[in-house]
Amino acid sequence: MRDGVAPVKLPMKGQETPAGSTATVVGWGRTSAWGPIPNELHKVDIPIFNHDECAKVYGDDGMNVRDTQICAGGEGGKDACNGDSGGPLFVNGEIIGIVSWGRPCAEQGFPTVFTEVSDYVDWIEQHINA
Repeated sequence: MRDGVAPVKLPMKGQETPAGSTATVVGWGRTSAWGPIPNELHKVDIPIFNHDECAKVYGDDGMNVRDTQICAGGEGGKDACNGDSGGPLFVNGEIIGIVSWGRPCAEQGFPTVFTEVSDYVDWIEQHINA
């Protein structure tokens, strides 16, 4: 491994992260919807959002939040943004999510939707040990 690069810790299969927990999202995305693409890696702490509330918020817009997804952010002003897709969401050094989709950057009441890594641990382990 190079300096500043280390393997990521995986969660346990099916592990749930409670709503209200603080998570950190990391990425090279914009800091506002129409802002410039940054030259440096950014990170921000955001809260895990209640899954049922997230599903309702997006369901009202005709979008589907699946059981294999986790929501975080939504407080306004701090969240993932354009260009962060595929980036990690960490809690206590464990990757719990991968940026998937959401409304425009950091829109109040609309959290970012992440793929929930704990639902794919078996698949990940099969492929990294292949």
